Amino acid sequence: MESATILVILACAMATALLNCCLRNEEDPLAAAFMVAIGGAVVALPTLCFVGLPDAASAPYLAISTVLGCVYWIVLGRAYAAGEVGLIYPLAYGSAPIWILMLSTMVFQETLPPKILAVILLISIGLFIVLFSSADRSKLLDRNVFL
Repeated sequence: MESATILVILACAMATALLNCCLRNEEDPLAAAFMVAIGGAVVALPTLCFVGLPDAASAPYLAISTVLGCVYWIVLGRAYAAGEVGLIYPLAYGSAPIWILMLSTMVFQETLPPKILAVILLISIGLFIVLFSSADRSKLLDRNVFL
């Protein structure tokens, strides 16, 4: 991978982490999450002038992605309203490889090489170590926010 690509990936990861910390400090994390999503759309729309509209064949994927993105921001906003960032952040972002593995296996019958499965297992173990590193973590999540 080129150095510029790695730097862009690291910058995006840092921006995401900072954004999540800012969301947690907001009085209404759900409203803040929607503002971030809307802000992202406002920034992304002008790029269409440079890259053009996507093919019509991609419209169903774009619609599904938009719906899933909205659900994601709602759940993330509610999660930050329900718990502290040290609990929600690793759960929200650290569990992504696990979800991808499960969906790709069940929906697309994808089989992964043992090295990749080992990496996902290590990520999962790290996630559970972070999540359950304190016995009081379960008290830091207000489950009534989701009801």
